[in-house]
Amino acid sequence: GYADITTSGELSATSTFSNAIGIVSIGFYGSSVSNSGDISAESYTGFAAGMYLYSRLGESYVDSSGDINASSDYGPAYGITAIGGSGAEVNSSGDITATSTYNLAYGINTYAYSGDSTINNSGNVSATAYYDATGLRAKALYGYASIDNTGDISVESEDGIGYGLYATAYGSNAYITNSGDISANSYSDSSAIVALALDDASIENSGSLN
Repeated sequence: GYADITTSGELSATSTFSNAIGIVSIGFYGSSVSNSGDISAESYTGFAAGMYLYSRLGESYVDSSGDINASSDYGPAYGITAIGGSGAEVNSSGDITATSTYNLAYGINTYAYSGDSTINNSGNVSATAYYDATGLRAKALYGYASIDNTGDISVESEDGIGYGLYATAYGSNAYITNSGDISANSYSDSSAIVALALDDASIENSGSLN
């Protein structure tokens, strides 16, 4: 069926030996979350996520204005992750912090199989990790991947790759529009903005890149 969640209160999830997720929305034909509250998710050994959405055949859709803090010691940390069979879209205006002491960190992560993967963000996003760290990542298998960002992005990777904005379209086009300030630092490679596509890849930037 469909999974639809609307929430406005503060949410907190904490786990020592498993995953910690503030909001989970899984629907075979569609999944959506509308959130205006602050979310905190903390895990010691598992992954931590402010929101996790998955739909096998439908679209995963997020509209969020709350602040999100996701942190894990040994697992990956995700502010928002949305995976959809026919599309994934995240619209976020709150501040997001994703921190992993010994793993990966993503501020906002979208993945679409047959549809489009879209991120519209106006909040400040910070991703800090031992391995790879990415502020906003949109990936699409057959549709287009699109990121429209006006917030400031800060990425720190101690021993991996750091990406501020990353859009990949394996079968179509990738578009990135940015007016926020982006800082991407890592021990290995780092890039403020990356767009990769089978067809056309487009980047429009007016923000400061570091």
